Amino acid sequence: MRFKLLLCLLCLSLLISGCDILTEIPLPPSETPVSTPTPISPEEIIPSATLPAYPPQEPTPDPLINAVFTLQPGGPFYLPNFNHPEEGCNWLGVAGQVFDENGLEILNLTILAGNRLAGEDILAATTGEATAYGLGGYEIKLSSQPVNTSNLFWVQVVDSAGQSLSQRIFFDTFEDCEQNLALVNFIPLEAQNLP
Repeated sequence: MRFKLLLCLLCLSLLISGCDILTEIPLPPSETPVSTPTPISPEEIIPSATLPAYPPQEPTPDPLINAVFTLQPGGPFYLPNFNHPEEGCNWLGVAGQVFDENGLEILNLTILAGNRLAGEDILAATTGEATAYGLGGYEIKLSSQPVNTSNLFWVQVVDSAGQSLSQRIFFDTFEDCEQNLALVNFIPLEAQNLP
């Protein structure tokens, strides 16, 4: 009886240990597998999230003291070039208006436009000169063909002395004849949160 109890205890201990006894038998030295080091890629050393993006994807806002206007909510809006049907798809531009706190068009403000790659090559228009977009309309031709860009082109409102009245509003453009006009309207900064 004692022998049976010992035999049961031995079997039970083997079951509890998960039969590790058989897997821990060392191989003879000639059969020991040799491990080779796995090469490490640069992405494993420096996570891609920490690598700087070049060129920067998002433009840095201008430091402004007297910002008065901001982008109209929902804008920019993209339309086909309806003001120059003779040019059709051979045109890419930005247009719109500047509104006051009562929703009325403001005339004789200067709108500047440019792109991050052109440096000092800046285009200008005056509100009220392009009435196809409304009484206070402005329009600036950016290119003679539509192109796909992301945050490359910008527009900005300035006063007659050249003082900034808005941040530079960066916008996308599309290589699409049905979206070769970016409509960018400005509203007073304090009105942006109104319903």
